[in-house]
Amino acid sequence: MKNPSIRRDFSTTNFDEAKALVVWNALVEPGDRIAGELVGRLGAIEALEAFVSKRDLGEGIQKAFERWKPRYRKDLFEEKLFLAQKYDLKLLLPSDPQWPTDFKDLGAHSPLLIWYRGNFDHFSNLVRKVGVVGSRNATQYGQRITTDLASVLVEEKAAIISGGALGIDSVAHRAALKLKGLTFAFMAGALDCLYPAANFELFDAIGHHGLLLSELTPGSRPTRWRFLQRNRLIAALSDAIVVTEAGWRSGSINTVNHACELTRPVFAVPGSISSPASAGCNRLIRDGQATLLLDV
Repeated sequence: MKNPSIRRDFSTTNFDEAKALVVWNALVEPGDRIAGELVGRLGAIEALEAFVSKRDLGEGIQKAFERWKPRYRKDLFEEKLFLAQKYDLKLLLPSDPQWPTDFKDLGAHSPLLIWYRGNFDHFSNLVRKVGVVGSRNATQYGQRITTDLASVLVEEKAAIISGGALGIDSVAHRAALKLKGLTFAFMAGALDCLYPAANFELFDAIGHHGLLLSELTPGSRPTRWRFLQRNRLIAALSDAIVVTEAGWRSGSINTVNHACELTRPVFAVPGSISSPASAGCNRLIRDGQATLLLDV
C-alpha cells in the first residue's frame, strides 16, 4: 500500500500496522478492554492474525472473537480507506509523536486510533486543555456563563474540549471560534456521520480552525453507548472539566464520572435551587464530585 491521503501529513508510517489498526477499529466498539489488552500485548498485526486464524488464546478471548466475527470481511480495510478518502478523513496513530499521551491514563480502554479532520499541528499546541460540558437544553444563564468562561480560557491560551452537542457544547465551541481560540470536538459517531445535523456549519468551522475527532470507523452512526464512551476521551484529554449547566440526568454527569476515575479536577457552576437546568451541577457540588466555581 502506497502512502494514502489519510496519512499524508506524516513522513513515516508502518502501513502494515496501520492497516491492522484500521481493521481492529472497524471490528470493535470504542473502549473494548479485551481488544485493547490483546493489541497491547501482541501488537495489532499479530493480534489480527490470531483473530483471523482463530488461534486459541483462552476462553475469554475466544468469546470476544465470536462477538467481533460478524463485522469481519477480507476487504474491510479497503472499504474503510475508500470512505476515509471520500470524506477527507485523516488518521492519527498511537505511534505518532502528536498522539496525546493523556490517553495512556485510559489503559486498555484507550482508543486504538483517532480519525480527525483539521490541522494535525494543533495536537502539538495542547499546552492547556479544559473540557467544557453541560446540558443540551441550555438556559440564557448557562449560555452566558459558558461564553464568559470560554472567553477567559481563550485569553489564557487554553484549548476548549467538548462534544459538539447542542446546548452548552455548541456555545463553548462557538465562543472559542469567535475569539480565534483553539477548540476540539469529539464526535460520538464517525466523521462522515456527524451529529447533530443542525450543527453542520459549526462542525465545518471546527474542522477548518480546530479539530474534529472520532475513534469511530467511517460509516459508524452515533448510539447511546457511543455517546457515553466518547465522554471518556473528553475527560482524558482535558486537564480539568467544567460543567457550566446540567440537569439532574445530564449526559455531562457521565463525563464527570470518567474525569473522577482519571483524577482530573472537576468544577461546576452553581445555579438556582429552583432551576431544573442546574440540578445536576448543584448535586455534583453537594456530593463533593465537583469544586464550586464562583468566578470564571
